Amino acid sequence: MNVEIYEQMYLSEKDNWWFKGRRELITDMVVRACKPSWCGALKILDVGCGTGLNSKAFEEFGEVYGVDISEDALKFCRLRGNSTIIRANTGYLPIKNNSFDLLLALDLLEHVEDDIGAIKEFFRILKPNGTLILTVPAFMFLWSDHDIALHHKRRYNKGSLVKVLKSSGYSIERLTCWNFFLFPVVAFIRLFSRGQKDEESGRYRLPDLSNIGNTILLWVLRVEKAAISRGYNFPIGVSIICICRKSED
Repeated sequence: MNVEIYEQMYLSEKDNWWFKGRRELITDMVVRACKPSWCGALKILDVGCGTGLNSKAFEEFGEVYGVDISEDALKFCRLRGNSTIIRANTGYLPIKNNSFDLLLALDLLEHVEDDIGAIKEFFRILKPNGTLILTVPAFMFLWSDHDIALHHKRRYNKGSLVKVLKSSGYSIERLTCWNFFLFPVVAFIRLFSRGQKDEESGRYRLPDLSNIGNTILLWVLRVEKAAISRGYNFPIGVSIICICRKSED
């Protein structure tokens, strides 16, 4: 991605409703997916770590390593004080087999040309019974300039994602869509704006929101988090979240 995108992320992801809401949900999922005795002692890999705020947040669970192919992203990680960072491509991660308890791939696979190869590489470096938590954008009919600006290769559906994960040796523990309540609004905007061109077309930009608007949207995501934490799986949404585990065989 362009350095301008990483700069926007660096400046906004601490408080922006979408970034903060996703971070809170993933943090809750880490707690629920990993054995309580592990918390604080996990060896964690954040692949596609971006500007590093998520990696910092996950330090409460153990030792966190960040990986990103972009040197621009890693520069922002260093500004946050992240020290255990690696520049690498998902096609080959310079990491030994069976090294990590937990691997996070948050909105990463859609950027990767060979997403199946990346999933298999994740499997290689996870310890037996290790956990993979990933998020991806959902439904190709939502494809828009937003995806083009972020250099996405694709969007996913639940069936195709599960098929790839199972064929690579993972068992699925949890699969749900996310951003359910805002899905109708997002779908309307994406479909209505399709084909409309302006000078900003294809450029990534975060919408300008008031503090009240940002707070309201964050609480919408927190309601979803509460439902997901109680075991409810949403059938549709803007994103898909999956927890899967590497077989012990």
